[in-house]
Amino acid sequence: MRVVGGALAGRLIQSPAGTATRPTLDRVREALFSMLARRVPGAAVLDLYAGTGALSIEALSRGAGRADLVDHSRRASALARRNLADLGLADRATVWTLPAERAVVRFPPASFDLIFLDPPWATGVGAPVRRSLQRLLDPEGLAVVEYEAPEAVGAFQQEGLVVVDQRRYGRTHLLLLAPAT
Repeated sequence: MRVVGGALAGRLIQSPAGTATRPTLDRVREALFSMLARRVPGAAVLDLYAGTGALSIEALSRGAGRADLVDHSRRASALARRNLADLGLADRATVWTLPAERAVVRFPPASFDLIFLDPPWATGVGAPVRRSLQRLLDPEGLAVVEYEAPEAVGAFQQEGLVVVDQRRYGRTHLLLLAPAT
């Protein structure tokens, strides 16, 4: 897996063996960051269910100011830290090893311009995390959810978020959400 764009384009991102972590495919990241291009420079990023850190690394490569990465797995957090260090990004990122439900209560309101959520597809995003998104997003911010099941859309709309865009890339769906105004 490689960084798709920005200052680190072409650099390698280590990914784990096995299927416990499902990194976002290069072509999906490329499409996503094409949509987000004007929002990324200087952005504060929260990457929930971060895994390898690929989404945060892509954002930092493209000029995001800082990133907080959250994953409950010690192994995934260690890999994200190693990837950040190998790419010279460790000083612009913090990796948290705890469940997303516990992490979201740690951050003050309107802390993030971009929030990435790439949860395990079997479990999805729990209600405590969905309820926290509107509070954590800057009023002009966006949350991006990667998921497999299209029925996920309604659960986010019930939490005060509006759908800005929705795309499909094979089995992968991207849902872009903004706080309701």
